[in-house]
Amino acid sequence: MFSNYFKTAWRSIARHKTYSLINVLGLALGMACGLLIFVLVKYHLSFDDFHADSDRIYRIVTEQHRDNITYTSGVPSPLGKALRNDYTFSEKVARIATFDDQLISIKTTQEIKKFKEKEGVAFTETEYFDIFNFPLIEGNKKTVLNEPNTAIVTERIALKYFGNSSPINRVIRFDNKIDLKITES
Repeated sequence: MFSNYFKTAWRSIARHKTYSLINVLGLALGMACGLLIFVLVKYHLSFDDFHADSDRIYRIVTEQHRDNITYTSGVPSPLGKALRNDYTFSEKVARIATFDDQLISIKTTQEIKKFKEKEGVAFTETEYFDIFNFPLIEGNKKTVLNEPNTAIVTERIALKYFGNSSPINRVIRFDNKIDLKITES
């Protein structure tokens, strides 16, 4: 029974070659576009989904109108304080300032080591660790950035700057201007 269906379909395709080619190409193009859209949407929705309550985390961007419309991650600095104090729809707010291509200096007993951080350095507020679930190897998320001029570093950066010795209570100098003490609590 199925063989009759295939024979009929093959005869129709052979008889109407142009029409069949258009249908097959349309079907292939539609399937390819559908798969591409699925892959792109899945890729874009996969970022930072390991955080608890990731569906409740939002990032505010600035829309700039000049020759064309562009979006930047920078917003006016007082916006964080205004969102925190004046509006009830935000549970927690954490401002982040990033600086790319910065110089980090570490003074040791013999010399001053200097590192150029091309990926950048970020300054943030204490509530950052209440919003995001980044694990800390040492320290308490509740108290890690409570004092001014304190810092935390990733495991990779600690190994790069200090080798196998502990980075806790060590001081790094940011851009030859600000001394930051690495803390655990």
